[in-house]
Amino acid sequence: MSDTDPVLELVDLTKRFGRQTAVQGVSLSVGRGEVYGFLGPNGAGKSTTIRMLLRLIRPSGGQARLWGQDVAAHPGQLARVGSLVDGGTLYPFLTARQNLAVLGAVIGRRDPARADALLDQVGLGGAMDKRVKSFSTGMKQRLGVAAALLNDPELVILDEPSNGLDVSGIGEMRALIRRLARDEGRTVFLCSHLLHEVEQVCDRVAIVSKGAMVREASMADLLERQDGVRVEADPPETALSILSRRWPARRDGAALVVEARRADAPAIVAALVEGGVQVFHIAVERRSLEDAYLSITEGAGA
Repeated sequence: MSDTDPVLELVDLTKRFGRQTAVQGVSLSVGRGEVYGFLGPNGAGKSTTIRMLLRLIRPSGGQARLWGQDVAAHPGQLARVGSLVDGGTLYPFLTARQNLAVLGAVIGRRDPARADALLDQVGLGGAMDKRVKSFSTGMKQRLGVAAALLNDPELVILDEPSNGLDVSGIGEMRALIRRLARDEGRTVFLCSHLLHEVEQVCDRVAIVSKGAMVREASMADLLERQDGVRVEADPPETALSILSRRWPARRDGAALVVEARRADAPAIVAALVEGGVQVFHIAVERRSLEDAYLSITEGAGA
């Protein structure tokens, strides 16, 4: 298998519960070393999709493939996967270290040194000998992430890994996800409702609504506004007069917003300079992931 072949593929994956269709024909492909965001409102089918991928439930149709092989026919591929789903399964009367020891024995990866290093990595180095029953929700999430990494996986599936974390903890989780992909070469499939965090770590995003995938795009494509260029120039009144001859433009505070495409930026600068206007800054307007998400899901009737 080459480095360019997908690590994870969903092909027309479908799940029905009686007459209700929870997931309808979801298809996507995730490359090696990619951080891929899987987003959607509650009830959109995200968790059901993950459970089908991990063979926790059977699909009604379609396939989930890992490294080119159908998981149903080749379940051994799941040994290369680490996952955090629903906070993971933890033993409350055992310590964090003991929880990882039990899991290591189950999966045949007993390595106390690695377990301790993982606890340090997720911010539990000072609590590894405390019983999990005393842990906060955020601490349990950290332990769940450590458990997901115990088998040294090539693909890491994280379902709401920042749940229960404070602002500092969310930042640490974001940094960890970056390290997993960019420093360690792992592939990360991230399901999260924290759009600001997804915006900062994901390379590509799939948005699902009512069980169907409604948009897949790179983060850059998703956030770029194709009809807006922001310009800071002086004097602004002269700049507005010059630009309005060729493009619709308006004042927005101290800046001007021009209804033009990225390719028009050189012409905008040239027109202003020719007109004796000083240009201090020009940039293509970007929208937040929240803006894009709401626009897409509302359009899909979510």
